[in-house]
Amino acid sequence: MPKHIFIIILLFISFNIFAQNKTIEVVYELKYKTGKTNFDALKRLPEKSMKKVLEGMKKAKKVRNYYKLIISENKSKYTYSHSYNPENIKFEHHSIDYYKDFNNKKVISISPAMPPDTKIQDEMMTMQDWVLTDEQVETICGFKSKKAKSKKGDIYAWYTTEIKVGEGPEKYSGLPGLILKIETDNGKKSIVAQKVNFLQKNTEIDIPNRPKSITLEQFKSSNRFR
Repeated sequence: MPKHIFIIILLFISFNIFAQNKTIEVVYELKYKTGKTNFDALKRLPEKSMKKVLEGMKKAKKVRNYYKLIISENKSKYTYSHSYNPENIKFEHHSIDYYKDFNNKKVISISPAMPPDTKIQDEMMTMQDWVLTDEQVETICGFKSKKAKSKKGDIYAWYTTEIKVGEGPEKYSGLPGLILKIETDNGKKSIVAQKVNFLQKNTEIDIPNRPKSITLEQFKSSNRFR
């Protein structure tokens, strides 16, 4: 069979499989790699304090934070889902919710630290923001994934063309398939898909309508929002 005919058949099968599913839900785990423990500094503490700190660090490593991406009707939202916290560690969870409108190519971000009339608004990422490779490097959630990097070289993404939706977690999008993994900060931060669900019903996504827009830089630099 000629190669181009095979590709057309493959695309047709893929389209029919996912056209039957009106909502895609992806659960991601957010991971951070911590640096080396400064044991010399800890040794300066009283023995009881040192043991308490080390025990707290050990417990904290068991905490897992999960987020959910919902894609439906040319919109998506990425929000905090739940945490696995077996040691019942007390911590304040502050996250940013991301909403995308594919028709208007806009990303809106909302944080609990913002006033109720304020949002961060940005343009969606497109193919122009990425450098693609043909390297098939990982299988994530049962889907074969290829690797891409941002043109600035500071973001790496693994996406699958088996799910032809150019969407992903947080602000990331614009690749020729669903983004299943993101690495930033020299690999210190990663967002990795744990589960992909296909639903045969539409999910209503309401994008917050807030009149005041700021940039991410304004959000970070303003003392009011810290």
